[in-house]
Amino acid sequence: MGLERRLRARNENPQVRSLATILNSYDQVPYPSFPYSKTHPDHIAAIATLLGLKPPTAPYRVLELGCASGGNLIPMALARPECDYVGIDASARQVEHGRQTIQLLQLENISLQYRSILDVYESLGLFDYIICHGVFSWVPTDVQEKILSICGSHLTKNGIAYVSYNTEPGWRQKGALRDMMRYHVDRVPNTSAGEKIASARDLLDFLVQATQSSSSAYGSMLREQHAMLKHHSDAYVFHEHLEEHNDPLWFLDFSKRLEAHRLQFLGEADFGSMVASMSWPSDVQKRLDGMTRNLLEQEQYMDFVRNRAFRQSLICHASRSPSYAIRGDRISKLYAASSGSVVPRSTDEPNRSNKEWLFELANGESLSTASRTTQLVFEHLGRVWPERVAVEKLLDDAIAGATLDVKDLQDAKKVLEVSLFNIYSSTSGRLIELSAAPLDMVSVKSARPIVNALARILAKQGAPVVNRRHEVVEIAPVDRRIMPLLDGTRQEVDVLEEMVRQNKKLDLELRTEDDNLITDPEAIRVILTSLIPERLRYYERSSLLD
Repeated sequence: MGLERRLRARNENPQVRSLATILNSYDQVPYPSFPYSKTHPDHIAAIATLLGLKPPTAPYRVLELGCASGGNLIPMALARPECDYVGIDASARQVEHGRQTIQLLQLENISLQYRSILDVYESLGLFDYIICHGVFSWVPTDVQEKILSICGSHLTKNGIAYVSYNTEPGWRQKGALRDMMRYHVDRVPNTSAGEKIASARDLLDFLVQATQSSSSAYGSMLREQHAMLKHHSDAYVFHEHLEEHNDPLWFLDFSKRLEAHRLQFLGEADFGSMVASMSWPSDVQKRLDGMTRNLLEQEQYMDFVRNRAFRQSLICHASRSPSYAIRGDRISKLYAASSGSVVPRSTDEPNRSNKEWLFELANGESLSTASRTTQLVFEHLGRVWPERVAVEKLLDDAIAGATLDVKDLQDAKKVLEVSLFNIYSSTSGRLIELSAAPLDMVSVKSARPIVNALARILAKQGAPVVNRRHEVVEIAPVDRRIMPLLDGTRQEVDVLEEMVRQNKKLDLELRTEDDNLITDPEAIRVILTSLIPERLRYYERSSLLD
């Protein structure tokens, strides 16, 4: 019996009817399918390692519930051919789109299945990692329970699940806006999805206009949501604010529901959000400790303080025994990477060992310290980026060839481990990336460079491009012409000649900053001659090269 017939057969159940509506809505308005770096097993395994567990290592099996068109799962499968990936989604349109991409990439280690989460059975087997991003709050209660049941029955002994969901109290005001939007669009029956989205946006425009002189928290919330939704797609507005279900949870209620499935809360994929003492005054942390009896209560009270609206929780079997007394030596089992550069902040003599320095990322975020050892480590990470370096050998690599007075290298390593953990925790991984596995990037530049096969396809399609770090990379329009040519068959000069040829065929336009068309052939050749090497360096730094 097909999915639609099963739904019709169950239509006496109101929750099943609402599920049928959800399935239909995602076919009507497909949700953009992107990679989410915090769902990657190598990231999840790093968090589990910091919390004292021994997570599964490759080759592992991964299940994603609500995989859409595979935008999260396909890049994983391409980067880890030794692992096995299964995606489940009830939108036939999105699953078919993902299958087409899989076929283009000729991947044999991934399958996307068109089925409801309610129709996941024991025969699907066990998985080391289960991912459920952007689904839990947006489905009926019986589907939520099925998600937790799948985590309980389909995780291997040491397996870990990732489940994201909207939370109280932060979503409460957003929920009021959502209710107003739904009331507004439901006043006119039988409207299309596009009409509903336009109507919802129009209502928010009106509310902001009507409250523009208000300094109240309500007016501020409306303006904040208005500015945020301007940068989100129509699909986001439709599925976040106009779907039948979007039910936020209190964290303690979510963790209590885990117990029925013999599961427990492990931690957050956004690890820095768990470490309150990194950002709070000591007296605040002391009062929090006095108010709460355990980790779960502390997490709930932290949500109270932060007005948290969204969580990305990691879950494991209740039989596991994580340790929240974090030790620096756990980080030595991981791999580190950072893309910044060190900038001196002092005019003191260059050989002074405690000279203050600044480590800066391209986005302007920075870290300052007087530790010469830490300085050398971050200088080394910046040089070898985009590669990841084993933390256990990071200091050895960093001080190679440097004049450094280290009486006891092992003591220096211990200090460094604590320092790296504090930096990682306090910046939520923005200044330094930790992973359970190396990146497997190329270490030798090729005369015939190769851009990641998936990135080439996405660039040609005009879609957001994904790199080897499981991130969306910002690219320019000209990159969508250059990247598909970098398949390992061309040298730089060949790429140049092909783009000159495209320009002669009027298939490629180059314009000045003032948007004036450049027509002079020699000027075009000069521009491309300098542009192509520049873009290749960008692809390398952006982890796009194989």
